[in-house]
Amino acid sequence: MNAMQQLTEWLEAHKGQKLMISKLEYGAGMTSITDSDQVSMTLEAVTFSDRESRDPDGYVANHELVLRGEGTIQGSEHASGPLPAHHFDIPLEDKMSLSVDENQVIVETHQAKYILEANV
Repeated sequence: MNAMQQLTEWLEAHKGQKLMISKLEYGAGMTSITDSDQVSMTLEAVTFSDRESRDPDGYVANHELVLRGEGTIQGSEHASGPLPAHHFDIPLEDKMSLSVDENQVIVETHQAKYILEANV
């Protein structure tokens, strides 16, 4: 089973449940975390989208995971509020690492680490 299948199965198994999502953004060279966000949401739907053409500069991800549901977000500046447009996007890359267990998924790209926890 490939990484995308594992990720899809985990998310499908946790629909209707509350998830805690931590986003840790890396600075240059992946040596330090420069920003973080915490999202609490009830997962209602999961979609994947693909770009039709690659971004030549590499700024825009080729694939994106879109998590939909009601939730709240708290940024590193301690501001919190409702999750905008009731969705949270995770840019996916061809080269990324994925770790999956029963209650947690970790997606790591060259720009950020996303930790999704269920049953919180």
